[in-house]
Amino acid sequence: MSGNDALMKALADVSERRAALEAEYERIGAELAKLRLAENALRAIIEDTPIEELGLSLPSAGPASGADRGEPRASGRRGPRGPRANSTKGRLKALIDGAGPQGLSQPQILRALPDAAPATINAYLSSMVTAGEALLVG
Repeated sequence: MSGNDALMKALADVSERRAALEAEYERIGAELAKLRLAENALRAIIEDTPIEELGLSLPSAGPASGADRGEPRASGRRGPRGPRANSTKGRLKALIDGAGPQGLSQPQILRALPDAAPATINAYLSSMVTAGEALLVG
């Protein structure tokens, strides 16, 4: 029976270590994504390159947005430039834009932005859906 207990303890230890490594892997992945975004945004500023050429393009799905129709933006305080790339909303917008047609679930978004409060993410998602900057599926 003691052999079985030792195996159970070893399994629990391995499972705990795997979970810790997976959490660290997700944290490092999120940090790497933030650094890539910041690097590309800075490159666009320094080289005076359009953001679209660096893969930080704005969403192009669906009907033209208010800015494309000459209407003022309904949300945000940054005017026609949109949110800052390093802000929570800017990182959320870049994350959603880069997700492709399949989109992201709310838990996936929360894992990708671990430093942002879930209530903040929910508020930004709600305002983005209301403003037509994001689509709610399902």
